[in-house]
Amino acid sequence: MGTLPKDLVPRSDALANSSELSEQVMAGSGEMIAKNDKSYLALIDAASQGLDDIAAGRVKDARGSIRLLKRCRK
Repeated sequence: MGTLPKDLVPRSDALANSSELSEQVMAGSGEMIAKNDKSYLALIDAASQGLDDIAAGRVKDARGSIRLLKRCRK
């Protein structure tokens, strides 16, 4: 998993510097965007996070999950 965000990035700065911010996230640095000085949005590298989830067994097969949902609805 990437590193946890260290600082809040103001929303206005994130919008103005979105390309630079996305490059930092892709390099492994998670970023937390703030709105009104409160945590608002976390930016993470979804590809590496997804691989970590697979390795840790925190994912389920989509077809099997859909079948289970359909059975529960009956």
